[in-house]
Amino acid sequence: MVATESDRGGRGRRPRPRPGGRRPGGKPKPKPKPKPKPKPKPNSPKPTRKPRTPKPTRKPRTPKPTKKPKPTRKPRTPKPSKKDSGKPTKKPQSEGKDKDGGKPEGGKPEGGGGDEKGDDKEPPQPAPEPASEPPVDSNTPSSETSSQAPEAPQTEAPADPSASVTAAQLKGIMKDIPKDKLDVYVEELNYALNEGKINTCLRKAAFLAQIAHESGQLKYWEEIASGQAYENRRDLGNVNPGDGVKYKGRGPMQLTGRANYAACGESINLDLINNPQWVANVDVGFRAAQWYWNKKNLNDAADRGDFRAITKAINGGFNGSLDRQKFYARAKSVLNC
Repeated sequence: MVATESDRGGRGRRPRPRPGGRRPGGKPKPKPKPKPKPKPKPNSPKPTRKPRTPKPTRKPRTPKPTKKPKPTRKPRTPKPSKKDSGKPTKKPQSEGKDKDGGKPEGGKPEGGGGDEKGDDKEPPQPAPEPASEPPVDSNTPSSETSSQAPEAPQTEAPADPSASVTAAQLKGIMKDIPKDKLDVYVEELNYALNEGKINTCLRKAAFLAQIAHESGQLKYWEEIASGQAYENRRDLGNVNPGDGVKYKGRGPMQLTGRANYAACGESINLDLINNPQWVANVDVGFRAAQWYWNKKNLNDAADRGDFRAITKAINGGFNGSLDRQKFYARAKSVLNC
């Protein structure tokens, strides 16, 4: 006899679900709803990917323009012509002698009554002249030379031989002057001494002592500082921006300030307002120094031997007084004052 579920104590297997998914005593499972089919999308082109723009290439670095080399030497201003400079000129050749040996123009003697054959005969010679005089020294003034030379402007005096120094004297006073520049310095210095009537021993000694100190024995022709300290110095005429730098100290007397540059240029007939660097040239520098010397009437102080007053007029005080006195004593000894 087959044991039933009840005989097993109810611990038998659970009955399998009937076909159709229905459990005994349960409700049938609901059928899953069919998923709606997606509507077909219109055939739209797929978005194309934007092409990557290439990064801009770096521009090649343009080479910096090379700096123009600075001129090693400042342009020297042309000297005024002999007619305007006041320098003595050499005696012109005596009149009556032409290049063709005294023969007048046209090959015939004057007067119209000479020999018709004139080509074969020499024309009559002029009267013999007196023995030739020795050549006139360019530094020695004479009435004959001044009468034949071109007339100089009245503002400039004729050459004065006493307004000069020799190369040996200048070297004896300023021992650090380079030998290769000595001759140039002497030539331009003597022209300035003559122009400023610095023509006595005491005047020359005082003048040379002051420029020896101011320029470091003619070593510095332009102030080392930038000149910024002179900005807005109305007592020097620096009224425009940049005047302090533009018109800083130059020349052996260290000419400073717009007002001094303007007045000096007008006196020596040079445009120093637009060309202030010319004062650092040897020729213009010495002329500017004598102009400032005479502006302060320092010839009179030199004649009195008042060297202290000269120092104050040039420096505004007494800076470097001992050094100036040293050069003054040396100059008087070399010049035999």
